[in-house]
Amino acid sequence: SCAKRGGAVTEHTPGPWIHIPNENFRPGAVLIWTSKGPGHGAICELSGPNHYAETMARHEANAALIAAAPDMLEVLEQLEWAGCDYLGNPICPKCEQRKTAGHDMDCALNAVIKKAKGQQ
Repeated sequence: SCAKRGGAVTEHTPGPWIHIPNENFRPGAVLIWTSKGPGHGAICELSGPNHYAETMARHEANAALIAAAPDMLEVLEQLEWAGCDYLGNPICPKCEQRKTAGHDMDCALNAVIKKAKGQQ
């Protein structure tokens, strides 16, 4: 079987993150927090024009995606070398390159992991 990849070190605030409407402080805004919740480290705030219903729906959708980012990155890193070639060597399931050779230049999986880590 293929060797398991160890956990990657990241520099972002560790997940999980949560999103909560910020009605108490700024109507029409949504805050992304660490999992400890309000008062324990805001990640970001989404706010915008005063078209309240439309703005809040868009903020909620964006906040849900942002809050899921650490979990998605973790899953992508677990998948990065999850495939195996016929010899049992770990390969990228997207570009099918061996871990020892590295990704193809245009590998989408590698590109999105680098983008999430600010390396692109």
